[in-house]
Amino acid sequence: MTSDYPESAQVGESLLYAKGSNHVHEARVEMTAPGIRDGNRAVAYLRVSTDDQSTGIEAQRAAIDLIAKSRRLVLVGEYLDENVSGTKDLSARPALSAAIAELDSNRADRLIVAKLDRLARDVVVAVQIDRAATRFGWSIVFGDLDIDTSTAAGKLQLSLYASV
Repeated sequence: MTSDYPESAQVGESLLYAKGSNHVHEARVEMTAPGIRDGNRAVAYLRVSTDDQSTGIEAQRAAIDLIAKSRRLVLVGEYLDENVSGTKDLSARPALSAAIAELDSNRADRLIVAKLDRLARDVVVAVQIDRAATRFGWSIVFGDLDIDTSTAAGKLQLSLYASV
């Protein structure tokens, strides 16, 4: 049954409504964390710390592609830091700095990493990056942990990982 305007729905539910007499639209109710953009543009960040891990690039790329497709995100950029430790700060990680600049300037909405340790070896550093993301309205998707910080649940999950 459709109506001119959507009825109330629970988070994660779809509802149908009619706009005019000829078109039926579907809306999906999603819960985002306060102040976070909910667009579908994403940039991928990949990192390997040694030349021996070069095959890991393809594995990360495949995982990120799968994450993007499953979440209906469109990859608009890819950033790769090679031979860089995850313990280094942003000044020593030019690709991550460029990805963050892309996000901060509203050319993308989400940063996707295949695994938390590709972004940072220390969860506290990942939380610091997420706090910066929150200031500019973008979010992070961690593939290995199935965390998306654009949601309140994702913010809570990341906080829990950081506390242990």
